[in-house]
Amino acid sequence: MLQFCGLEKTQLDANGRVKFSSRLQQSFKDYGSQTVVLYCLPEGAIGIYPVTEWEKIKPDLRPIQQQFTGSVLARRRMRMMGAMTSKENLSNQGRVTLPLMFREICGIEAGKEVVLVGSEFGVEIWSQEKWQQEMALMQSHSLEKGEMEMSADLQIREEE
Repeated sequence: MLQFCGLEKTQLDANGRVKFSSRLQQSFKDYGSQTVVLYCLPEGAIGIYPVTEWEKIKPDLRPIQQQFTGSVLARRRMRMMGAMTSKENLSNQGRVTLPLMFREICGIEAGKEVVLVGSEFGVEIWSQEKWQQEMALMQSHSLEKGEMEMSADLQIREEE
């Protein structure tokens, strides 16, 4: 079953809420809970995941917890996870409020258009500008990787 796929554009309302299309609302409903986890992604987007999926994909923090008192790095990692994660509920209308601090970090502004990106087990919310930058970066990377694969393939053929 395909979940959370595709690209959509919508507008963030004046209260910082995003309304999901009926298709995306159904994807969240299929997980049996209106509770979602918002995570501020390092790439500059806000990821929204059903709480059951978040439990599967979040990093295992137990080893870090054991180092917590003796490691600045462990405390920073725990702090980052805590600060960049929020639990919210989808409204009956399929809306979720994006925390102001998350919006500021990701350059997402109330009243502006945002891009909703399906990521198989959740949805990412991007500002138009950052999504265009991410697309250019992904395309550049794919082309570069393709060139390297072709070069390696040609080199193998020459050696044969």
